[in-house]
Amino acid sequence: MLSGSRSRLSLATLGLISALSGPAGAQTPAKELFGSEATPSAGPPQSIGFYSKGCLSGAMEMPKDGPTWQVMKPSRNRAFAHPTMIRFLQRLSGDAAREAHWRGLLFGDMAQPRGVARQ
Repeated sequence: MLSGSRSRLSLATLGLISALSGPAGAQTPAKELFGSEATPSAGPPQSIGFYSKGCLSGAMEMPKDGPTWQVMKPSRNRAFAHPTMIRFLQRLSGDAAREAHWRGLLFGDMAQPRGVARQ
């Protein structure tokens, strides 16, 4: 038999577990929470986790149109990346236009503002 204080603790623990496992404790999946955000999070740029199960802090948006690039399907709001990646892609598109005589590059489906790209 449990002592009085241990019994109360056990009952409290069972109550907490029970409350969290029911419908009231159900949480919205991260992909829905992150996917519903329209703007990047504040703070320094940082990739967190893996590309398919991670997020991005301090993302930068690729401008819709540039001298040597264009963002495809801007309505999907998936033209965000780490600022270093954005600068690299802008430089790459300029180099491709200059050296390979391409008219420009098309970019799409990089990431949503908080980093989740897959839904």
